[in-house]
Amino acid sequence: MRRRLCLQPTALSDPAFGSLPLSDPAFGRRIDGALRGPLARIIATAETISGQFDGPIRADYARYAGDIAHAGRHLLGLVDDLADLQNIERPGFKAARDEIDLGDLARRAVGLLGMKAEEKGIRIDAPPTDEHMPATGEFRRVLQVLLNLLGNAIRYSPEDSLIWIRLDRQGDRAMVTVADQGQGIDA
Repeated sequence: MRRRLCLQPTALSDPAFGSLPLSDPAFGRRIDGALRGPLARIIATAETISGQFDGPIRADYARYAGDIAHAGRHLLGLVDDLADLQNIERPGFKAARDEIDLGDLARRAVGLLGMKAEEKGIRIDAPPTDEHMPATGEFRRVLQVLLNLLGNAIRYSPEDSLIWIRLDRQGDRAMVTVADQGQGIDA
């Protein structure tokens, strides 16, 4: 027996969103506005608790608050991704052509995820501060790709291992390689 799943364009029916199909650009703007503020407050409050700025608390509670802040930042990233997806789907979309330095972006990614690596005893061998790799690309999107690559390397690497990031140029293409000691992906 063959079964087929057929879906109609979904529309939300909620006072905050009205009745908009998911593909409508107004949907993305409304959800962005509805989520960004509350998520920012959750993150700020959790970071205040985690940092024990209002006084000492039990260590496990501080860790829980750190986890909440981390999850909030992840959700905020998903909101950003939704906005990106909607932008990419627009007719005539073109990524910005910024002059960027892949070395700088790689070091920024390491700075953002370094603590996560340290928690697993993972050492990251990043490009030194005097190593530069000029390229053309959209700063925020390239940084997001590097964060995704490095985050996956950290997630799937064994404890007490090494991740290295290398810059290279081949013809007119600038490249960043993120390599780890994990099992890799099945062929």
